[in-house]
Amino acid sequence: MVLEVAMKNAWVVRILATPLAILLWIGLFSYGIMVPSIDLVPAFRAQPSPFSGKLFHWLCAATLSNVLFLSLLTGVLGALYRHLQMWRLGKNGPPGPENLFSDLISGAIRAFLVYLLFVSGTIVVTDQPVASLTQATPGQYITIAATTSVFSFLVGIKPEILTKVVAKLEQIDGHSLRI
Repeated sequence: MVLEVAMKNAWVVRILATPLAILLWIGLFSYGIMVPSIDLVPAFRAQPSPFSGKLFHWLCAATLSNVLFLSLLTGVLGALYRHLQMWRLGKNGPPGPENLFSDLISGAIRAFLVYLLFVSGTIVVTDQPVASLTQATPGQYITIAATTSVFSFLVGIKPEILTKVVAKLEQIDGHSLRI
């Protein structure tokens, strides 16, 4: 029902999605700064029931999941911006809702790949990968969240950036990847 209304009124989704996603990003980012990940583990182990409310709290505040959500949001924001720019310039044909939703999903998928590249890069490069990702200080969290968010937003706007990154990885590895 809600999806049908949204599909018929894609312009409403365009107008409401941007401020909602920005506010959600600010809220998640602030939450990630204020609640250190290292404090979450003992509290979650004491009562791991998903119905206790602690699972939701942990998912929103733990560095890995928080940064994942931030990356997905900024990828969607970048794709929304790209969609609106193409629509404004007349390059996207009629502003159909199918284009909007496929653009948003594509942006989220590209952002997820950015997140995976960042996490795997952190694991390869740092001397204590698990601690740097799960026990991040507020300063480290800001660096991690800002870096993944910026790159997720950029690949949402310009998907070609991700293609270039994969091409560079292919040169290093010597194998061909298809995206």
